[in-house]
Amino acid sequence: MSLMNDVLKKIDQQSKANIPHKPPEFVQQGSGDAWYKKPLFWIGLLLSCLLAITLIWAYVAYAKQTPEQKSNPLPHSDTLAKDAPAPISQLDAEPAQALAQQAPQSVQEGSDTSVVKPLIQFTTQQQQQFLYHKAYQAALDHQWDQVAALLQNSKLPLAVQQAPYKQVATALFKQKRYDTAILAAKRGLSVQQDSELYMLIAQSYLQQNMLVEAYDILVSHRPNLELHPQYYGLLANTQLQLKHYKDAQQSYHQLATAFPDESRWWFGLAMSAQHNKDKKLAYHAYQQALDLGHMKQGIRKYIQDQLKTLQA
Repeated sequence: MSLMNDVLKKIDQQSKANIPHKPPEFVQQGSGDAWYKKPLFWIGLLLSCLLAITLIWAYVAYAKQTPEQKSNPLPHSDTLAKDAPAPISQLDAEPAQALAQQAPQSVQEGSDTSVVKPLIQFTTQQQQQFLYHKAYQAALDHQWDQVAALLQNSKLPLAVQQAPYKQVATALFKQKRYDTAILAAKRGLSVQQDSELYMLIAQSYLQQNMLVEAYDILVSHRPNLELHPQYYGLLANTQLQLKHYKDAQQSYHQLATAFPDESRWWFGLAMSAQHNKDKKLAYHAYQQALDLGHMKQGIRKYIQDQLKTLQA
């Protein structure tokens, strides 16, 4: 065995002696082929730097976002607002036109087969407001036929459809457009006699201190007193302002007789009778108004003073 081992050792030594020694590859490379001078190294380094910069920028942008923006991946509302259709007013455009304007531009410019689904649904109240507004504008332009056409729409209450000019005249009066309110009311009277329209015309004149015109319009119409006490109250008050004391006394006497529980008619009767030098009637009417009550403290004080004066 020792002989065999010796033989094997000799064979092994001879085989090692026959194999040429090869130094490592990096030792074999010459000094002119250094790794840091290769183009691929610099390209890789550049790409690594760009990737690092991109990751840093993305992290900074993410850190600046609010919690809502982090949870919502959609674009910012300011960006969406630039592409959103401009808001419209339901009172400045026809409903159909308004709905079309709200549709996306891509749909509006599509083929004839495109189906436009409106993004807004107008409520009945909004449609009514639209019609009222258009009728009001038409009245300002004295386009009375258009006023009637707009307010006789089935979407409006029946009372408005039956009296479109009264609706517009009332709105004009509230806006202190008295001249146009008078025209609208007279247009309504040409269609149908209405005591409220006569009163509205008279009140429009009174607001402009046109007492004679108010009186003329009121005496031109004589409705039932029991059904329209306010009408005759306005007439009596106008007569009192015009110093037609006898006519005023007669009107207030009719009202006090028809409605004896209304202190205001007794008060008007007392004032007109006092101006007519009828002290007895004036005292009785003042006392009756005071007994009924339902008046402001200032008027109560005035009545008490007048009673003292009439007793003297």
